[in-house]
Parts: sequence; structure tokens; C-alpha cells
Amino acid sequence: MKTCRLGITALSLASRVLMSGCQTPEDSQSVVDVDALSTESLQLTTCSIERLVTKDRGDVSSQVKHDWHIDAPEDAIYGFEAEGAQASFVARTPGAYRIALTRCSLTGSAGCSELQIPVVVTPSDCNRSDSDDDAVAGNAPDSDDLADGTPVDCTPDCSGRECGADSNCGQSCGTCAGDLECNSQGQCEAACVPVCTGLECGPDSRCGKSCGTCAAGQACNPSGQCTACVPNCTGLECGRDPVCGQSCGECSGGSTCSADGKCVAPTAGGRVVTIVMGLTNRELVASDPRRAVRARLVEQSVRWVSPVAAPKVLVVLDDNCRGECGDAELVVDILKGKRFSVVSQREPRGGLRTLQGFDVVWFTNPNRAVDDDKTAETLLAFVRNGGGLVLSGDDITHNPLLDPLTRLHYVADGTRYCGRTMDGGAFGSYEVSFASTAHPVSQGLTGASVYYGADIDSSNLIPGGKVTVLAWAQLPRNHVFHCSSGKCERQPAIVAYDTGTP
Repeated sequence: MKTCRLGITALSLASRVLMSGCQTPEDSQSVVDVDALSTESLQLTTCSIERLVTKDRGDVSSQVKHDWHIDAPEDAIYGFEAEGAQASFVARTPGAYRIALTRCSLTGSAGCSELQIPVVVTPSDCNRSDSDDDAVAGNAPDSDDLADGTPVDCTPDCSGRECGADSNCGQSCGTCAGDLECNSQGQCEAACVPVCTGLECGPDSRCGKSCGTCAAGQACNPSGQCTACVPNCTGLECGRDPVCGQSCGECSGGSTCSADGKCVAPTAGGRVVTIVMGLTNRELVASDPRRAVRARLVEQSVRWVSPVAAPKVLVVLDDNCRGECGDAELVVDILKGKRFSVVSQREPRGGLRTLQGFDVVWFTNPNRAVDDDKTAETLLAFVRNGGGLVLSGDDITHNPLLDPLTRLHYVADGTRYCGRTMDGGAFGSYEVSFASTAHPVSQGLTGASVYYGADIDSSNLIPGGKVTVLAWAQLPRNHVFHCSSGKCERQPAIVAYDTGTP
């Protein structure tokens, strides 16, 4: 069992968004008086919304402090919201849960008491409702999709793997027990313990994990120590200096900053969409089970960046991809379903060198940085010549050569956010919410939210040019975990950039 303690500020049934496939109407929820329950378990079915109330509701509730928490099965998908003397619970995953309520008198006269509520959730056919996520995106349900968003003809391939996601469908091949972790080959092994003795920052030599980050105005030297940062703008007209990441100047007159720090006159440049997420992340799949949001995002991104009505699209998977590498196949599948002309390939050794014959390139590395500078140079030239580009992956902003395309400057890898560990979704998820904008890429998605259970690059938006943030990532608004830091800045998660528009 895992325990989640949630600090909830509003009882808004946002769990329906979290659960995605659970589309039970709000007026069909039932009310349970927890003080009247017997010692037997509360019997529920998946996707039924239960409102739990206590005898303290009413005027007396202001004199009692209520602390709710829930124990759930490992990898359970559920929603739980609480405010004062009542809570709401909905589960998509069957199993044994336990809801606990601690009540303490604020007057000091009665002390504290605890109530344990065992809950048994049994399966129901809740995911085949007409009011599914396709309705959120304005699409009809796809007849060739199962309820969890997996195409009917998609067969998971877990041969030789005991954990992680399979490469065909992005489905889980299992989880590791105890302190074991899943390696890139899908095998459970002892978790690597980083050695950070004497280091203030940078990666440790054993695991390559971060030993910390430096404060503003400091840089991590090769010895792993934070030192005063002295910017070096020699030979640069614009962009960020390679030492401190500080600005070396801004371009004027509609010109843009090139990868080598030179101001380039405006041309009939192409358009770029950057998606700072891997599209087959488990939490993302769970919150978009019929892939309605992802399908619309993929199609509308390609249509907007394309310089022609019927583009030839090249989908490229970075050769540095490790785990969750099904993104390229997902994009190809969606585009072919929309009758696009699509070719896919793995990034060549040494990087991309030519993109001749294609109107749009979708380049993805779901969970690694783009490591071939030649690829970045080729993509930059492709966009400057009017080509359309989509970049996707939760580490897509790492390579500074891509800054002129993403318009995002890398700050941190996002594994620590708002005082929580976000890597792997074990301790928290980002809520990615589409902004209120009339941009063609987010048409029909305004106000929609999905959840992402891995690290998302923390990046600063680079000013200049016609850049639109289409979606932001932050801790779930109605599931705010107790943070160790005081302020949690939202992060740009999806950005559109028209390079040909001053």
C-alpha cells in the first residue's frame, strides 16, 4: 500500500479530470455518512463517485480540524479530495483502499480521534462512456481504440523485460519491488547510490545523478564546487553566454539569434512547436486514456507548422532514447490515422545531415537530451529555410543549440520541483493545463488538463519573436502537496514559435 497525504483547498471533483476515463455524472454520486458505517468494508465499483460526510458537518465543523488521508494499492489510479468534514473519492483501479480521518477539537476540550474506513473497489465497465475525453477535445471516440487508449492492433512486447514500458504500446511490463530500480534494459537492479562526498553540484561519478544546483550568479566548476560565475560573451552578439547562461544581448529589427550567437535578418522562416513531455508517459496515458488530447495536439501541431496543405512528414527518434521510446510510433500512428504522408527513422549515428524532400519534421527523444550537435544544426537550417518542426521530450531543452527553435533556456532537469521528487511519478505528478489562447495548435483544448509523472525541464522563456505558451506545468491545483519551498513557479510545457514573424 502507498500513502498519499493531500492538502486540498477546494472540493471540486477535479478527480474526474485526473481519472479521465471515469465519466460518472456528478448528480449520480452517492453520499456516505462515515460515522454510521459498520466495521465492514465500504463496497464500491470503479468510477463511482462517493461523497463521504461526517457528523461534524454544519456549524460544529468550524470547531473541529479534519485531516484526511488515503492508503491505496501500488500503481492505483484514483482521485481523492477533501475539505473540512467531507471528502470525495473515485477510483479507476479496483482493489483494497483505506481512508483514514483524524479529527481534533480546536477548543481543546475533546482531543483527537481517528476513524478507519476500509474500501473495496470492484471492476465495472466505466471506461466506455459516451462522455469520454474525445468529447473534451471535440472528437468522436475512435472505433479502433480500446478504453485505455491503446490501439486494437497494438500488441505489447515485454519479451526479455521485467519492468518499464514496452516499445510497441508504451504499456508497463511490470514494476520493481523494494529498493530496486528499472534500468534502461527493463531489468530490476539495485538502486544506484550516488556518491556526493565533497561535491556541491553537478553529477556524481557513480550514478550520474545530481549532487545539487548552484544559486543564481554561480556556476558549477569541473570539481563540483559552486563558484562565482563570470559570463563570457566573446564573439557573441546575442543569446546566452556558455558559462553562466546570462544574456549577451538581444536582436532588434525583427532579426533572430542564431545558434552561434549572431543576429540573423528575418527570412521566410518556418514554425516550431516544442512539447516538453514524452507522449507515452504512464501518467499521461492514464489521464488521456483514449488519447484524445494527444491526438489533437499531434495533428494540430503538424498542420500549424507545415508550410503546405498536404505535408510530407518525417518522424525521427533520437538514437539516445532510453526507455519510453514508443513516442515516435505513437506520432506515426496518429498521423497515419489522419491520412498524412509519414516516414519514420532512427536518428543516424553522428546526427541528422539532410532533410530534403520533407515539409515537416517531428523530432522526439522522450526522456533524454538531444546529444548530437549536428542534428541541432540541421534542424535549425531546416526551419530557417521555411520547414516546419515539432520537438518533443521532457529533456528537449537541454541542448542550448536548440534555444533559437524552442525559445526556452534550460534551467534544471525538473526532477525536484516545489520541494518534491517528480522523477518517475513515484512521489508526484505535474498537471499540464492548456492556456486560454486562440492559437490553432490548442484549438479545442483550452482549459483541458493532463497529468505527467516524470521530470519536465525547468526552463525560462526567451524573450523576442512571436512565441506563445500553449500549456503550463505545475503541481495539481486541487491536489497541492505540502511543499518545502514557499513558491512553485509554473513551467512552460508546450510552446509555439513562428520564426518568420517579427
